[in-house]
Amino acid sequence: MVVPTTDEVRQDVRREAETQVAAVLADRPDGAVTPRVHLEVTQGAPSDVLVQRARGAALLVVGSRGRGAVRAALLGSVALHCVMHAPCPVLVVHPERTATTPAALTGTASA
Repeated sequence: MVVPTTDEVRQDVRREAETQVAAVLADRPDGAVTPRVHLEVTQGAPSDVLVQRARGAALLVVGSRGRGAVRAALLGSVALHCVMHAPCPVLVVHPERTATTPAALTGTASA
């Protein structure tokens, strides 16, 4: 087994992020303005890196997976850290529930 170098891991992460950004931009409605995107791969604890990078920002947007009925009502540790420590307002975005997403995974199952 060969362990990849830090640079190889960083390059793989960057390629995957570029693929995801391209997919999101390609899914925009016709005529929508193309936002300026700056992609940066940074090493560190996600909560600390996000709070640091939020300095001078107007808004920090973070995702929260919220799996399960109870966890969906709570924030994950990274989102909670950002809400508590970011130097700007924080918007926590939960995943959109789709027809193929079981209600139990989104915390929207009826009792």
